[in-house]
Amino acid sequence: PEDCLPAVVRSVGGHSVDLALLHGGAETQYLAELERAEELGLLGLECAVLADHVLRPGAPRFLWRMHSAPRYSVELVGVTEPGIARGEDWLALCISRPNAAVEASEAAAPPPELPSLTAESARLWRRRQHAEAPAGQPRGRDPVAERF
Repeated sequence: PEDCLPAVVRSVGGHSVDLALLHGGAETQYLAELERAEELGLLGLECAVLADHVLRPGAPRFLWRMHSAPRYSVELVGVTEPGIARGEDWLALCISRPNAAVEASEAAAPPPELPSLTAESARLWRRRQHAEAPAGQPRGRDPVAERF
């Protein structure tokens, strides 16, 4: 996909945004887009970053990054997705704290389960994306992807 963030920077005239929505992509896309937005100075001092599907199919590395970054406070919001048997999911609402220390005094090591959770999440994202048909066509059934 095309990197549209430089166009967003131009369209806001060098100003920052107060809300960044990470939606519809896999966890690696969330991380890349967040890092790119930070590099471009696009996120305001008290910017809210909202990411969907962080429980199902999941975004463990994204959640760990946001949780362990002193710049952000993280709140998980339970949501229900209609049409899915186990429709509970989470939105991650991450608020930038302007007065937070820029550097962590001693960054905590990620939990040892993080790599396996990340691999499982990536597998579920692929299954979910594969099960979705292009616009106007029926969606393929994948019972596992529907659970997540």
